Amino acid sequence: MHLAAFHSAAEAFFPPLVRAFGKPGPPRLCLADEDVAQTEFATLTGDYDIVLAHRLDHTPPWPPGVSVTALLHEPLDVAMQENHPLASKQRVTPHDVAGEQWITVHDGFPLFGTIEAIGAAAGRRLNIVHRINEFFVAAEVVAAGGGLALMPRWTTQPRAGLVLRPLAGVHARRHIDALCRPERAVRRSVRAVLSELQQTAAQIQSP
Repeated sequence: MHLAAFHSAAEAFFPPLVRAFGKPGPPRLCLADEDVAQTEFATLTGDYDIVLAHRLDHTPPWPPGVSVTALLHEPLDVAMQENHPLASKQRVTPHDVAGEQWITVHDGFPLFGTIEAIGAAAGRRLNIVHRINEFFVAAEVVAAGGGLALMPRWTTQPRAGLVLRPLAGVHARRHIDALCRPERAVRRSVRAVLSELQQTAAQIQSP
């Protein structure tokens, strides 16, 4: 059973999968991380049995030839250093954050569209100083005072020195879905892994 995931999904979903299927016997997991642009996730289903992918709400749905299992519809918050002046707010607006330094993903990757939407809502281009796709690295840079970043609310691991604040005025959510080829989706082993992924997703978003 070959399964791929982008980095933050791998951090959240891979350990429970290993605990569930780590004993001898099928399905035998072969896990891989794949950091690709949003348009390339569906293509990966040719190489993997299951691909954990993400896309923003306003982007096109996955191609019709791909079987989709919804896992999370996750809010995106603004991450900042815990002693940042904006950390005292319950939520922040595009005007609050538009003048700050930003850490964001490379062009073409999910989340960048929300960065552009924040700038549009504030009427100014955001000052992007760092381009880091890996949330774990970006979170460390934020905690060190390197700027603000968008972070997923449920799959971001708690870190000392880092706080998340909801973003008002911009629709900021991402879908995390499990993609696979339709002919693979009917396999017993694939169905078992998809069921485990759904259980993990339910636990991730429960308080």
